[in-house]
Amino acid sequence: MTTDAPTPLLPIATGTRVLVVIRMLLRRRRRRSAGTAALFLLASALGVVLPACLGRIVDAVSTDAGIAVIVGWVAGAGAGAVAAALVMLWAARVLTGLVQDVLADLREDVFASAMRLPMSTIDDGETADLLSRVTGDVDAVAEAGGDVMPVLLSAGFAIGVSLVALTALDPWLALAGIASVPFYVLGTRAFLRRSRVVFREVRVREAARSQAVLEAVEGIETLTALNEQDRALQRVSTRAEDSIRMQIEGARVRNRLFGWINGGELVGLGAILAAGFVLQANGAITVGMVTTAALLFHRLFDPVGQLIFGLDDIQRAAIGLARLVGVIDLAPAKSATVTSSPDRTSRATPAGIDLHDVG
Repeated sequence: MTTDAPTPLLPIATGTRVLVVIRMLLRRRRRRSAGTAALFLLASALGVVLPACLGRIVDAVSTDAGIAVIVGWVAGAGAGAVAAALVMLWAARVLTGLVQDVLADLREDVFASAMRLPMSTIDDGETADLLSRVTGDVDAVAEAGGDVMPVLLSAGFAIGVSLVALTALDPWLALAGIASVPFYVLGTRAFLRRSRVVFREVRVREAARSQAVLEAVEGIETLTALNEQDRALQRVSTRAEDSIRMQIEGARVRNRLFGWINGGELVGLGAILAAGFVLQANGAITVGMVTTAALLFHRLFDPVGQLIFGLDDIQRAAIGLARLVGVIDLAPAKSATVTSSPDRTSRATPAGIDLHDVG
């Protein structure tokens, strides 16, 4: 079936331009941004306390250190887990407020720019392109910013802190864990290469579907008079099928990522256990240190999965941001307002317009 998706009327900003806009929005709140990053770093560091204490418990049991030592490490593990959870909740709350403020600025800029667009620019093409940007794209960016960003930021800090902790235990354990990296890299690259195209097409085809629905609803009287209802319905059906087909392709792209992630987890954990067995047999590390290393790597399963699968939402948000920034860049700059003087004969006039003998 041939597709009926028109080229979007409004331009789409480049990735470089989107990054510039994001940095500009965050620069207005430098202290809050730095404080939020510090809280996530602290929460991730406290998250290492639990696996470290569990490793100490294994060593205490192996060496018969006594019940008092074991109870002390158990208490430390509990305190670390509680502290990490509380700080993470605090960090997520602060980040949510920061993201909402940034999104509020973005919404204001987009809507103000949309209102400044010349009517001829809108009438030259399909108005649903602008409509889908100020509704669907804004919602996609807001959803990613409010729900996905806290998860991805905590996952990024957790991965970094866990890798540092593995290296501190023994560099060979960290190298063994790196064996999983090729699986993540190859799977992610394949996902990004395909999903970038698919999700862009999803947004374009959704706009085309919305346009067909608007035309059918707004022009119902004309379509009825000309007996063109069936053709209008067929157009809506065709564009809806195109949109659904692209969404299904997006689901297939995500599903292909599961095999790569599971393979990386299997290889990485197996490599750490094998390296730990060899190192412990040679007396380089203790059984408790191997336990801590395995728990640290297992702790990465959720963050890595969240980070990779979050790319799905980040892709949608990136496409939405590019489309929104395209609206901002297309709108003319605000005209400088001429301050009115007390003299009633001197009034503010738009730039480039002269008035003569006006009564």
